[in-house]
Parts: sequence; C-alpha cells; structure tokens
Amino acid sequence: MTQNTPAKSVSEFCQNNNISQSFFYKLLKQGKAPRIMKIGNRTIITAEAENEWRKAMEA
Repeated sequence: MTQNTPAKSVSEFCQNNNISQSFFYKLLKQGKAPRIMKIGNRTIITAEAENEWRKAMEA
C-alpha cells in the first residue's frame, strides 16, 4: 500500500528546504531545480521530485 504525500507549493518547498524563493527560481532557470508540475496558475513539486532533487544536490 502506498501513502500519498501531498505536493508542495514553491513557497512550502522553499520553507521545507531552507532556501529563498528567488534562489529556487534561479535554480529553475539553471535547470537545477526539482521537477515541477503546472496546474492552472499553480506550480507544485511532488514529494518524489523533492526527494530526487535532494539526492542530486548531495552529489
């Protein structure tokens, strides 16, 4: 059985990872941010994308 972890907004993601939103968008521009999903006007990051990003940033 899998557990659904809610996706996070950019703001929630940044707070959870102790980075500023401006730094997040800088990473996004450089292609180094986590995968994002656009739903209407919202930009969200899934738990899977966040975990993959953290592992990539550790290297």
